[in-house]
Amino acid sequence: MCSPKFEKVFCSGAFRLNIPPTYDKYMEWGFTDASVRFYNTETKKLMGHHEHLHQGQLSCAKFADAKTLITAGTDGTVSVWAVKCTAKTVELIHRSTLFNHVTPVVAMALSRSFSALVTSSNDLTVSLWDLNRLRFIRQLPTSSPVGCLSVNDVSGEILLCAGQTATIFTINGALLLCQNICESSDDAIVSCAFYEGFGNEWLERELVFTGHKRGIVNIWQKRASKLGGFELLHVKRLQHVNQFQSEIVVQAAITEVLPLPAAVYTGDEMGRVVSVFPPPFFPRMHVQPTNIRQRNSTNGIARRSNGVRARCPLAIAPAPAPPPPPAPPAQQLNPETHGSTISSGRKRERSGMAREEEMISENICEM
Repeated sequence: MCSPKFEKVFCSGAFRLNIPPTYDKYMEWGFTDASVRFYNTETKKLMGHHEHLHQGQLSCAKFADAKTLITAGTDGTVSVWAVKCTAKTVELIHRSTLFNHVTPVVAMALSRSFSALVTSSNDLTVSLWDLNRLRFIRQLPTSSPVGCLSVNDVSGEILLCAGQTATIFTINGALLLCQNICESSDDAIVSCAFYEGFGNEWLERELVFTGHKRGIVNIWQKRASKLGGFELLHVKRLQHVNQFQSEIVVQAAITEVLPLPAAVYTGDEMGRVVSVFPPPFFPRMHVQPTNIRQRNSTNGIARRSNGVRARCPLAIAPAPAPPPPPAPPAQQLNPETHGSTISSGRKRERSGMAREEEMISENICEM
C-alpha cells in the first residue's frame, strides 16, 4: 500500500494489513482461534483482540478508509466494520453483513471514488456491492473461478482474471473485452492492477498490469479493436532477477503489483519487493534514471513492517510559456497639428460662451 503523506510504500506479508492513514498499527489474522488482532508497529504491543468475526477463518480483508474495515470469511459472507482507534486500543463495531456467496471468498477489490466493492469466490460468483447503502448491486458473469481482480478508481472499470483470461467490465456490468493473455499453457495470472495516474494527470494510454508465474509482469494497453470492441496490446515485460546476480531469473510468482507515477513496485511469493525506476511506459516524463532496487521481506509472511521509501510523485514538465508580444511603437504626435486642434477647440468653447452671454443680456433687457 502507498502512503502519499509519508512518501513511502508499506509492505506486508500474508494475513496482515497496515492500518491507514498513519500506518503505525497493523492487523493480523489466521490464528488457530480464528481471531483478528491489532498491534502497534513499533512496540509490537497488542492493541485489540476480536473473535468470531466470521464462522471460521478470514479469507481476505481490506480497509476502505481509516474508519471502515471490510472482511470476508470462509463462510462466504462479507462483513463491514467501523474502526475506532485510540492511542492504546483498536475497536471494531459491526455495521452490516452481506450475503451472496456460498463458498469462501478468495479475492476482493474496492473503489473509493465509486463506493463500489467487488468480491469473488470459488463458486463462479463475482458480486458487485454498494458501499454507501451496503447493498448488493449485480453479479458479473464468469466461466471459471476468479483468482484476482481490480477496480479502476478513475473510470470504474472492473478487471477479472481467471486462469489465463482477463475480462474487463464497466461499473454498470457491460462487457468490454475477454482475452487470453498468457503465452504458455502452464502460465496463469496471479495478480493485476490498473494504472490510475496521479491527481488530474491526463493518461494518453490506458495501462493494465498483470503479474504471472516465474517472476513476470506484463504491461498491456487497452485500445479499440479493428473488429469492434476493445483488446489488450502487449507493451512491455518486466522480469524479477536476483539482487546480486542479475543473470539469474527469479521463478517466484508475482503476487502484488503497485504501479505509481514514480515507480512500479512488485512483490513475489518469496517476500521480495522490487521497485523499477524509471517506469518504462512513460517516455515523456522527466525521470532520473535509477537501477532496479530490491528489498526483502521476512519469509513472505512479514512479522514486521518493512517500509520501502518511494520517491515523490513526478510531475510532467509544463510547456514553456510563449514570449509576450512586442509592445506597439508609441505614436508620435505632430505638435503643429495637435496644437491647432486644441486651439480650435478652445475657440469653439469661447464662441459658445459669448453666445450664451448675449442671450442672457437680451432676456434681461426685455424684462
